[in-house]
Amino acid sequence: MKVGDLVKWKSSNMGTPIGEEYRGIIVDGPRSGTNGATTAAASYKVAWFHQDPYWHNDYCLEILNENW
Repeated sequence: MKVGDLVKWKSSNMGTPIGEEYRGIIVDGPRSGTNGATTAAASYKVAWFHQDPYWHNDYCLEILNENW
């Protein structure tokens, strides 16, 4: 994942189908972090189409279209 990639929130995280409002563009990152425990995870800031930009771990996102 990198800045400019179109991503969506993984449907397995919500248990319901994902609409277009849960798509966004990566605008910053990666930055190092963890998943809340000891497992390393990369985080990316996503500008969502339905809310303000926010940081999310890579395993919560799915790439729809890569920016070359």
